[in-house]
Amino acid sequence: MTTEKVPHTEVDDTSLDSLGDVSLQIRLIMGQVDLTIGELLKLKKGSVIPLEKEKNEPFELHANGNHVASGEVVVVNEKYGVRITHIVDPDSK
Repeated sequence: MTTEKVPHTEVDDTSLDSLGDVSLQIRLIMGQVDLTIGELLKLKKGSVIPLEKEKNEPFELHANGNHVASGEVVVVNEKYGVRITHIVDPDSK
């Protein structure tokens, strides 16, 4: 079976109006780490798990499981937010 990449086409705003109420699950991926079960069982309140991501590396923003953007964490009115620093090019996937 062969798959053909469909070229990305520009869409005007009026054709997106009908999608305005569709819900998406948005996740901010801060990093990951592999632990053994033994290491996991040793965790307690106050334990720190270092992640593989470097200090100044952007976080990944995923929509319905797809990496769509990158950004940095900010604080807005005492709550966390994300400043988008890069939009993933759909053609690069």
